[in-house]
Amino acid sequence: MPSGIPNSPMKYFIIIIFSLVLLDNTYSQKEDYIWLFGQDQLIEPGVQATKFDFNSDPFEPMVRNGGLSFDMNNASICDEQGNLLVYSNGCAIANGNNDIIANGDSINYGAFFQQLWLDDCDLGYPGQQDILMLTDPGNEHGYYLIHKTIEYIPNQDPATFIDFLKYSYIDLEQNGGAGLVLEKNVVFH
Repeated sequence: MPSGIPNSPMKYFIIIIFSLVLLDNTYSQKEDYIWLFGQDQLIEPGVQATKFDFNSDPFEPMVRNGGLSFDMNNASICDEQGNLLVYSNGCAIANGNNDIIANGDSINYGAFFQQLWLDDCDLGYPGQQDILMLTDPGNEHGYYLIHKTIEYIPNQDPATFIDFLKYSYIDLEQNGGAGLVLEKNVVFH
């Protein structure tokens, strides 16, 4: 029997820790390095939108001009170098150049949006922590936007409710590299 600690839990613990340290030093991702907040000045004068860019050292918040406006719902994702790829305010999906991606409008569209939100996406879709952007493990250019749509049925108690979890699928390689939303508002739970 060889010396050492065969099949001990400590052996596996040391291997796992060593692997994590090695992986951390050889491969890091910056998919969450840019956070976008606030309203654009064109919508409400005097109110500035904010951009947190963790690529800069030391980190300092910056004023963001242009792009989608936000109330509380926002999700974004960057590439491995920390460059903004795609983001959403719950109503639309835009690329890193602040252009709404083809078919990227009308996210969460429905009776609530039409009748109570008055078809107005100037501040984004309401809600807190209601959207999430995830990479597609099977497509390096694909991203899932997971979102919750507020449902509205008049004369029902309660009249507004969240009943479904939905996704929209973005492929940034489509449309000549400008991106395309291939599936939108698909119920999966």
